[in-house]
Amino acid sequence: MKIIIASKGKQTSDLIDERFGRCSFFIVYDTTTGESEAFENVFTQGGGAGTRTAQFAAEKADAIIGINFGPNAFETLKAAGMKIYNGLQGKTIKENIDAYLTQKLKQLIDANVNSHNGLK
Repeated sequence: MKIIIASKGKQTSDLIDERFGRCSFFIVYDTTTGESEAFENVFTQGGGAGTRTAQFAAEKADAIIGINFGPNAFETLKAAGMKIYNGLQGKTIKENIDAYLTQKLKQLIDANVNSHNGLK
């Protein structure tokens, strides 16, 4: 299974990004192999960042970890069949992966911020 995490950097030692649609990078982690790969978020400019980022995430992984998910991004992820988890703010990607693997993250059933929250 692959999970994708909103990140402030390219390494698993970097912090999780509070923003989803406008995060700096994504880390894709393969739970089977333990390997990770970083992707720059190229969808940060202009409107529709959450939806475009969600479409990208759905192509790369089966589940996602983030802090804030707006309604458009959440519905896009949900429609793609992704499991959406609320990450641990202020923690590293590695700490969030470990929390996911030990089932300590809460699965979200709805958006947890308003539209355009990432522009603040």
